[in-house]
Amino acid sequence: MTQGGPLKEAGFFETADDVAATSRSAAPEWASSAVRYLEQGQVFLASPGWENDLLDEQAGPIAQFALRTDGEWIWPNSLAYYVTNHHVELPAEFLDRMAAHDWVAPELDQDVVDEVCRRHRDQQGFEDAAPVDF
Repeated sequence: MTQGGPLKEAGFFETADDVAATSRSAAPEWASSAVRYLEQGQVFLASPGWENDLLDEQAGPIAQFALRTDGEWIWPNSLAYYVTNHHVELPAEFLDRMAAHDWVAPELDQDVVDEVCRRHRDQQGFEDAAPVDF
């Protein structure tokens, strides 16, 4: 993990057009290995909410909303679904990182996860919350 540098992002789709722009007609050769890596990433932010498929309204809920990381990259929990079902492409640099780790997401110490949380918060422009007195 690069301390202090920006986290790299993959799979943050906002519209059906975003998904369609990266979808392919057939699964790439790396798809199953990448899906395994994506599913092994450390969850660092989660919500009880669920995401729906942006391309297929009939699919219903596809993944619980969560963000995952390998310490350098962050991605939504739903990215594994989109790789499997819509054959979306991933950035070559991200695929290179996965391959360099033999397609196994690294286990992260809690201090690394905390740092990812801080960096993500900073990138999103969130400020530290002030203490609240009750």
